[in-house]
Amino acid sequence: MRPQLPLPIGRGTATCLGIVLSGMICGCFTASRHAAADLDLAAHRVEQVQNQHATANESPDGTEWQNFLVFTNANIRIPLARAAVARYGADSHENYGFDPASLKLQWLKEGELLWISWTTVHRGSGGYTHDGHVILQVHANRPRELFRDCFQSIAKAGWRSKYYSALKISYDDDRTFTLSRRTTEINGDMGTPKRPSSLPFTTTFMNDDGEPGYISRVSIIESWRYKLAGTKLVFIDGTKAVDLDKEAQPLEEIVNGFGISRATLERMNPVLNGQHKATGIVLINRQLKQYETASYDGLHGDK
Repeated sequence: MRPQLPLPIGRGTATCLGIVLSGMICGCFTASRHAAADLDLAAHRVEQVQNQHATANESPDGTEWQNFLVFTNANIRIPLARAAVARYGADSHENYGFDPASLKLQWLKEGELLWISWTTVHRGSGGYTHDGHVILQVHANRPRELFRDCFQSIAKAGWRSKYYSALKISYDDDRTFTLSRRTTEINGDMGTPKRPSSLPFTTTFMNDDGEPGYISRVSIIESWRYKLAGTKLVFIDGTKAVDLDKEAQPLEEIVNGFGISRATLERMNPVLNGQHKATGIVLINRQLKQYETASYDGLHGDK
């Protein structure tokens, strides 16, 4: 449900995350000579720069902004995401795009690695949002962007179709980043589901009028580990798991729903040997390819 920009996969067992480019220091922001020593997270503001190239088709009243995070005590300026306003007559308007109230700043390593995140304003009758994430490295008194991603985080169209996705980032003392993304999809409809169903973990129900219906809820956790090598992130490995929580599911449902063999499932999860059902987190892939980033900020397509 989100556009993806594939990262180049290098040869061998370790690959570099393909978003750290030479010259990025000057291309995205400026920095003072003492940024590492002086950077104060409280001393920041969001600066808006109007996009003069926005057309009436892109923005209903022609008003669109690019938002920047500015650290006032260090002269650092980092692009975030766009925002716009739609006006419906003299007294009605709608803001969409970047939500300044959602901006969060968190040190992954004090004074060296900063995690910047935000979300967009809810849109639509059901609710549609996009999340943005940036990892900024302050190295040798100069900031460098290590990672940037922007993806759809919520999409709801009634009870029949819901989508949620969220990213968590952590950093260990051995200079290893872990990116963990949880995605939950809920799909259903009235009527009788086809058998076998293409939706894993499908359950049926009867509504108040006695009509049959069905619904499927699938939660996936994807995790990637990267080693910080100088000013680059080097891919280590990735895994994919399904989170069954406390609801026991037949192993055959996992096998059929995710296209893996029973032997492979048990090899990745030895505790399931000889079992008929599973609960909790179950691995379904130990060779997940590296993280794919996107630049869709939820406004009018890729930036």
